[in-house]
Amino acid sequence: GAAMEMLNRSPFEAVREGGGDPFRNGMMSFMIGGGAVQEYLEEAAVLAVQLREEDEASFLRFAVHLVLYVDSVFPELSTRLAVPADDDGTEYGEVTLREFLLLRYASFLASSRNLWSQVALYASLLSNQHMIDMYADFLLQVHGDAERQMTLEQAREFFPEGADIVVLRNVVRDMILGDQEDFTRIPGEPLAPSGISPVNARLMRSIHWMCYHPEHMPDALVCTNMLLRRFFLLNEMDASDPSQSNLYDSKYFIEKVLPTNLVDMAVDQCGSNIIGGNAPHVPEPMVQNLKAEFVSFESFLKAHTKYAQFLDVISKTSPCHNAKSGASNRGRRSAMESEISDKLERNAFRQRKVAICKIVIEAARRASDGWMDVLTFAGGWLVDLDDLASIDAES
Repeated sequence: GAAMEMLNRSPFEAVREGGGDPFRNGMMSFMIGGGAVQEYLEEAAVLAVQLREEDEASFLRFAVHLVLYVDSVFPELSTRLAVPADDDGTEYGEVTLREFLLLRYASFLASSRNLWSQVALYASLLSNQHMIDMYADFLLQVHGDAERQMTLEQAREFFPEGADIVVLRNVVRDMILGDQEDFTRIPGEPLAPSGISPVNARLMRSIHWMCYHPEHMPDALVCTNMLLRRFFLLNEMDASDPSQSNLYDSKYFIEKVLPTNLVDMAVDQCGSNIIGGNAPHVPEPMVQNLKAEFVSFESFLKAHTKYAQFLDVISKTSPCHNAKSGASNRGRRSAMESEISDKLERNAFRQRKVAICKIVIEAARRASDGWMDVLTFAGGWLVDLDDLASIDAES
């Protein structure tokens, strides 16, 4: 620190080398001191922005570490460094040169899949808001399960306590509420299951971000209900093909994607504020309300499945029955033989009819029970518990 301060106060004039080697110019600037150090750092930042491809990676990395070193040993100089004009038009707001270069370098690392393991480390050196915004934008392009776990664990290791769930909230909610029209499958992203659109498959998998740690389960329930609302409200059901409807997406989401104990774990976790840091936890009354909403959706989907099964039984069960005709043999049989044969045929017909009726009646009963569960849902189907409590209080 003292050496850097002495160099900065050096009375010598800045010496500029005729050569174009930026590393040699840097060494000379630190040897000369005075304003040469500040001038060189600002010029290095401009050069780091202008360079491309491998040159950009090498020199940008050098500029980042150099400014980080200067900031640690001579913070007053670091605050005076001017930020170069961003030729890419990216808006970072009012930031220091240290913050500017870190943002550029973290974005560069995020653009290359084989460098993803380093993003969290450099993002952690940013201010809290830039750290959260930058890392959330980065995680929007991470879709493989192993990569999700790796990037999340690194955030939990390098970021302040509780910052990981703040990032995940931004990621998952932006995906669910965002516009997915310009969908492009990213390398490493799993294929969509049969009958599920690629967009909806990506939205379903986004919930997995919040399913790796128990303390994230209340937020997972929040986002699960957000996604179910999207499936119920934003898509039209194709009555001619139930498997392609949004109800099929919702059923697949609950049965195949979500953890089976999601609701119970969310309720168990909501009572204790174990997230830490500045991240607000999901309060228990809200989780109870979310649980009721989720069970409401689940009961409706179960009733719809039973109703679809009833329609399937009706369509595949014929009310008609072609009796075996004995007319050709009737002349060769005695009257008693014909009577016995007709009686046996009528008994067989009646038994088949009874069996068919039992199948139809059972399917109808299950469908009726399913819809009755929806209509008699405790507190009202999809009724907000807060509104219900207000009505009870007024009564």
